[in-house]
Amino acid sequence: MNIKNFFHDQNRRLTVEPFRITDRKISPRFDGFTILHLSDVHLPQYPEYIDNILRKAVEIKPDLIAISGDIVSRTADISSCGLSELAKGLIGIAQVFAVKGNHENTCLNVELWENILDDSGIIILEDRFEYVEIDNQKITVGGMNADNGYSHEKIFGGSDPDVFKLLIAHRPELFDEYSAINPLAPELVLSGHAHGGQWRFPIFGAVIAPDQGLFPHLTAGIHSANHTKIIISRGVGNSFFPLRLNNFPNMPLITLKSTVT
Repeated sequence: MNIKNFFHDQNRRLTVEPFRITDRKISPRFDGFTILHLSDVHLPQYPEYIDNILRKAVEIKPDLIAISGDIVSRTADISSCGLSELAKGLIGIAQVFAVKGNHENTCLNVELWENILDDSGIIILEDRFEYVEIDNQKITVGGMNADNGYSHEKIFGGSDPDVFKLLIAHRPELFDEYSAINPLAPELVLSGHAHGGQWRFPIFGAVIAPDQGLFPHLTAGIHSANHTKIIISRGVGNSFFPLRLNNFPNMPLITLKSTVT
């Protein structure tokens, strides 16, 4: 394999990474419930990713899709970048929740971004929560705008503390705040933003990530603190740096498991 093909493979091979989350607050009706986590697509970069994402999502048939921000780049022409195609494709597969990342907040037309997602049926969670219910059992899904700051009360105030809480929040570097002990703290957080640390090496790990600097810790995989776990997507596209190394584009697939019999 020559260098060009090598880096093409490193940057275009979209992988699905499975995770299992077991928690006493997951009700029996949600045992086996699957969540596909999509982050940092950065449209219109690599427009062929739209077909790749939709094809894999159709194969997986998740129960819910969570978009944790930066589905477009800040310089994207929202009307022609492929956002509408992706949004309509995803909502045809499962219920979809989305939050804004830092790129959405500074994009050329955030109102059009909102309208496209609203018209498709995707639910935008702007510092609030909604319940997902199956046969009178439920989970709580909260979402945080990447640039609005976090508090448990702001996102989950008024929610049932005995119900499993999922937080969709773009920035993993705020995990200390997400996991601070509180009856309203989420049991699971889905984040992106770090792009997997861009380049990854054995022993040293990730090289650099936005808002974490060199050799960052929270860039990929699952991490735990107090009663909260965070799963960080390595993202699909690139942003400030155009190449990945040992860091394939990534969509986590989470399966919930109940301990209640």
